[in-house]
Amino acid sequence: MCRKVLLLNPPSLRPISRDYYCSHFSKAGYAWQPADLTVLSGILNESCRVKVLDASAAGFKQDYVMRFIKEFAPEVVVCLMGVAAWSSDRQFVKELKKQHNCFLAVSGDYPRAEPERVLKDIPEIDFVINDFTDPGLAGMVAEPQHFPKKFSSSGLNSRKVSYPLPRHELFNLNLYHLPHLHQHPFVTVMTDFGCPFSCGFCSFERIPFRTREPADVDLELRGLRRLGVREVWLRDQSFGSAVAHANEICNVFKAQKPVFSWSCEMRADAVTPGLLLMMKQSGCHTVMLGVESGSDEVLKRHNKKTDTGRIRQAFDTVRRTGLSTVAHFIVGLPGEDLASLDKNVDFCLELDPDYASFNIAVPLPGTSMREDAGLEGWTEGPNADLDSSCSFPGWAAPGLTAQQVWDKYRRAVKSFYLRPSYIRKRIVSDMGNAYRRRYLLRQGFEFLRNPVLKKY
Repeated sequence: MCRKVLLLNPPSLRPISRDYYCSHFSKAGYAWQPADLTVLSGILNESCRVKVLDASAAGFKQDYVMRFIKEFAPEVVVCLMGVAAWSSDRQFVKELKKQHNCFLAVSGDYPRAEPERVLKDIPEIDFVINDFTDPGLAGMVAEPQHFPKKFSSSGLNSRKVSYPLPRHELFNLNLYHLPHLHQHPFVTVMTDFGCPFSCGFCSFERIPFRTREPADVDLELRGLRRLGVREVWLRDQSFGSAVAHANEICNVFKAQKPVFSWSCEMRADAVTPGLLLMMKQSGCHTVMLGVESGSDEVLKRHNKKTDTGRIRQAFDTVRRTGLSTVAHFIVGLPGEDLASLDKNVDFCLELDPDYASFNIAVPLPGTSMREDAGLEGWTEGPNADLDSSCSFPGWAAPGLTAQQVWDKYRRAVKSFYLRPSYIRKRIVSDMGNAYRRRYLLRQGFEFLRNPVLKKY
């Protein structure tokens, strides 16, 4: 039986990313394809009629989404959910099941981390997807009545991840924008799954790492070339950590004609001159590095397995290779105090990346930091919305108040982005690229609407 399946990123009051077991509100109108839905579009398309509705990126309201579902009449809806907007997501799926008699499966950070709790709290959910790369999901859609409510993926024990060619053409690629891109439209591609490291604050701490076959990546890139796409953002959590595999992926990119431009996320300890040169030669233009903190003590406490000296060296090596940089920081990690939070700002200015992403520390479900929060006296309850990007903190680690964390977060963002020298640098850099030139004004407007400029 060919079932109708809707892959849904539900509506939200403000733009939000629910993607790859992470969720946070958009800081300046950024949006990208959710990896969950991208991969599932290929897996489920082989035996089903699939449609994709990214209501969040499109700005669709709940009434429109309900009308869309009524007209399409899917037998199965796969809906993303996230802790950043858990209260509203919870209400949405309840209303969805009330209005439409469909099999409801969900994917997201909280459902994956605590499936039993989510299923008990929201009985309207029929199925929790623990691993959106597992080809067994096609069987779930074909015969959902035969599957238990908690889906234990068989793929989690393998060393490789393989899935059918994603159907990127089902997505409205005009909806997706990121500030560091060189071309538009762009798509998200995975060359591995999970992460080989265990940082205590990260939702990937306990997701086993698997690499994707380079031949599958090559097939996906060839398909993108036929669609006219030339820009790719790799959604790997730590590209380059599996060195031999990273070299193979670079060779896959290098073989594409015309060449793709692409960007990725890396750890500082994966950065080497040889790998960076190969990345650049294969089309890479931007590397995103997880800094997290300017304190070696804090990095050690959270099992980051790197230090500020290695981070400095990594940024210097990337810059000398001629690649752009993005630095990720977390504000308010356990072990921080007011002095170390100020030190983080100084460290960011010293590194001088092309872009900086500041995020508020939150105890995400399924992490060591979440477990420690219950023992160390963090404020707030276990079901509170957990937005790390641009919302006033609902949680605060011992020794810091929510107001102090918010004030230091606001200082970090403004100290970096409102520097006259940085604004000049951004204008000069973006004027030389057609896409970024068009996006610059929109980006500035969205930044001015960012809650970080508001006082609480």
